[in-house]
Amino acid sequence: PGLPRTIRAVLTPAVVAASEPSTIQCVTEDEYGNAIPPDQFPLVVSHSEDLVLNGLEISGTVTGLYQIKCLPQSEDAAYFEIVRGELTVLPGPPHEMFVVPLPDKDVYKTYELVDFEISVLDEWGNLIPDPPLTKPVASPTPGIKVINETTVLLKKEGVFLLNFTLDGMTSPSVELEIVIDGSGPSVVIEQPLRGETREDKPVINVIGTITDPFAGIESFLVNDYAVAVDADGNFTRIVPLHIGMNTVTWT
Repeated sequence: PGLPRTIRAVLTPAVVAASEPSTIQCVTEDEYGNAIPPDQFPLVVSHSEDLVLNGLEISGTVTGLYQIKCLPQSEDAAYFEIVRGELTVLPGPPHEMFVVPLPDKDVYKTYELVDFEISVLDEWGNLIPDPPLTKPVASPTPGIKVINETTVLLKKEGVFLLNFTLDGMTSPSVELEIVIDGSGPSVVIEQPLRGETREDKPVINVIGTITDPFAGIESFLVNDYAVAVDADGNFTRIVPLHIGMNTVTWT
């Protein structure tokens, strides 16, 4: 062969999954395409810091398209035609799944449509495009109508579980709790009685219970006064009276 002219990097295979190796071969040719033995013209491999070179094998755990060059060990690369090799690193097998409901709420109303944003990552945190999603499984049933892999219709009050998996796989999986409450809390005013007349005191003790088995009670007001509610839903509140008709309201 003549003097070295072209140096090319050849990768086999050119597409690998994360952490899987590709074999690199550095080929040097003269201007007529004749191969020059490596021992006659030593080369070094230039590659991204995201790749790892182990002997003649090169691999990476970060997805992307990488360009790899074989360069002369002691000569100026500007005197040669450098043909770069390309290595594509794809995501590895599914390892982790994240599911975010849209809208994301603590409590939903009946007949509300909920979408889910589903992300599936490999062991190294690479996002897997178009993962093999399956329709989520709701329990207990009925109560939630599964429209497709990422959308459900909430039809019945209660607490439900939605299990998300991938086609043909038991892992990764995600289980979400969905609370559906189509009506507000139940309030019973035990005292005072409806139409009761008071002539003795300028205040009255309002006694009753409030329950909401699905959503729970975050706050409760009687006639715009904050009221403490115990674990069983019981409450009591002193409310001032005025001359004439008085009403008891709650929010």
